[in-house]
Formats: sequence, C-alpha cells, structure tokens
Amino acid sequence: MKQLSLVGVAGAANILGSVNASGPASPFIGQVAIGNFPTNPDPSLPAPTRITAPGQLSALLLSGVSPNVVFVTDSRLNIAGQKLKALDVSANYEFPRSDFGNFNVSTAGTFFLDYQFQALPTQRAMNTPAMSPPSPKVRAPFPA
Repeated sequence: MKQLSLVGVAGAANILGSVNASGPASPFIGQVAIGNFPTNPDPSLPAPTRITAPGQLSALLLSGVSPNVVFVTDSRLNIAGQKLKALDVSANYEFPRSDFGNFNVSTAGTFFLDYQFQALPTQRAMNTPAMSPPSPKVRAPFPA
C-alpha cells in the first residue's frame, strides 16, 4: 500500500528553513513572503515581496530588519506519504456436514514486512520500527 499526499502541516521552522536554503526551489516557496501574507494578502499592507534566491531570508534578518516583516502561512497541505508492505494470510476449513450441522474453523492474520513514513516532502522516508504497527499476540481460547 502506498499513500501519498497525506494531510498535515509542515511547521513554520521547517517552512522557513527550506525556503531560506532552497529559495524558489523549496516546495514551500508559496507560503513565505516579506511585508504581507503570501496567500490572501492584507489590503492595508504593501504587496507581498516573494523570495527569489536561497539565503535571502537570513540575509534580510542579519541586515537588522525586524522579523515581523516575514510572513508565513502554515496551513494544512498534502505533504506526507507512507509505504506499507504486508502479507495477508488466511486459512479456512469446513468439516463435513454431520447430524449436528455445519462446522468450520478459520483464521486470518497480517505480517508487516516494511513500513516507511515521509513526514515532509523535503525529508527522506524513514523505516522505523517504532512507527510500525505492533505485532499481534497469539491467543487461543484453550487453556495452556
């Protein structure tokens, strides 16, 4: 199973770091502007100035300009993805019909082989056991 474009938020620190490092190549470039909101600008403020080069944000802030002029929109986006490899197994046995009626036994299970999660498009997918679904405990209705 491969799921892409899962809804989430990137966080202002991730957005600003990516835009500062990659400039217009950042996947978050449309979420940062100087002087006004990048999406739905406030008409009482000057028009937003877009980031056009890597390092532009840090250069601006190091020049002494107030950080209050940097506007970030951190809204829900289709950003995350996950891949899951699993094996589904099942077994079913139906006993021959008898005077007591029909009787069958069945079981089913899933074995998780691999689980990868990518939280942001700027990060690589992680294969972490802590993020994998827990292994089931085998239980039987019979006394041990």
